[in-house]
Amino acid sequence: MKFIEKIKETIKDLDPKLKTLMDNGLKFSLILILISCYILLTYKQLSISNLYYIGILLFKSALSFGVAFFIFAISFNRIKKEIF
Repeated sequence: MKFIEKIKETIKDLDPKLKTLMDNGLKFSLILILISCYILLTYKQLSISNLYYIGILLFKSALSFGVAFFIFAISFNRIKKEIF
């Protein structure tokens, strides 16, 4: 529980510009994940193998983007605090 509380505090202490950037990046990733789920549902109905690979690739990419936006926002905030 201490780890989760520490993450919540870190998110609250983010610079407003970085928080906006992180929020927009997470929204973009969520949209990509929803598109990939739609593609995977289409694959399930039509059984076209290319749709499966496209859906999985898009899902992996979107998940990676979301994690990257989250981690980079926290790390840039920490670097910014140490410099100033």
